[in-house]
Amino acid sequence: MNRIKASSGLIMIEVLVALVLVLLGLMGLIGMQARAHEGEMEAYQRSQALVLLRDMVDSIEAHRQAATCFGQITTGSGTPYVGTGGTVPSTCTATGVAATDQGVIDAMTAWSDMIKGAGEVAAGTNVGALIGGVGCVSLDLAPDSSTPDMYTVAVAWQGLSDLPAPSPASDASTGEKNAAACGSDIWATTPLRRRVVWTTIELAKLRS
Repeated sequence: MNRIKASSGLIMIEVLVALVLVLLGLMGLIGMQARAHEGEMEAYQRSQALVLLRDMVDSIEAHRQAATCFGQITTGSGTPYVGTGGTVPSTCTATGVAATDQGVIDAMTAWSDMIKGAGEVAAGTNVGALIGGVGCVSLDLAPDSSTPDMYTVAVAWQGLSDLPAPSPASDASTGEKNAAACGSDIWATTPLRRRVVWTTIELAKLRS
């Protein structure tokens, strides 16, 4: 009888140990799934940011006659900006031709709306937006007519975890540094959550 009781006790312990191991395995699996989902979301947001980056580069090249007005978006260290909580410049007088200058304002407005997710709407709500997405364009004017102007376009958004934010090279131009700091004031207390991508283009001056 004592042997039967001892055997039953051992079996109960084995069952409990097995249950603990199964629970630990399930918890690990749930954790892995959460990390995988976070990684997918981070990758999705970065791909969206790169698309938005290319869209503004195309706009600058398409409106090269009044392109300097794009430089109004960001004149300081990451500010101002368009997109979430930002303001689109209201005037452009680069050429003095109303239709040409207005084209730049329209392009900046459209880009700001895209950053805020207007390209994908469900039930009247923007659902294609980056988390806290903002956009910057900074301009380094050329010193003479034979040197191209440099435009640095940046898109920043909020990541899901803490990561070191990329920074421009130490010898980067003022425009590059300003754009790379895009929206840094928004994440002043959580700088490791700020994600940012940027690119610099040279826009040659066309001679008539």
